[in-house]
Amino acid sequence: MLRLGIRLAAALYRLWGHTPASKLIPRVRAHPLRWAVPAAALGLLCFLAAATLTSVISRGGSGWLHLAVVVLIVDGMRLLAIGPWGVAMLARDRLSRTSRPRLAEPAAQQ
Repeated sequence: MLRLGIRLAAALYRLWGHTPASKLIPRVRAHPLRWAVPAAALGLLCFLAAATLTSVISRGGSGWLHLAVVVLIVDGMRLLAIGPWGVAMLARDRLSRTSRPRLAEPAAQQ
């Protein structure tokens, strides 16, 4: 039983790397201005898909869809959180650029 649990956990860990949030979060960290808003929009779409699957389940759908609902809700929360975080990271970077003292330019030779 323990071996089955370990194998199941390892399989889920490998699958977790293929979720949309796991693919998009490194891009938001690298380019926050470009990817922060689309990440938040994708988070909203994850919640919409979770709501749709919940209604399918309530109408007699397969019980295995609960797993997809949980994954979609977790990804939606991750993506909704990374959107404002990316904008804050961009603002911090811009503020640090403006607060650095600039080096004096050498005087032009006459």
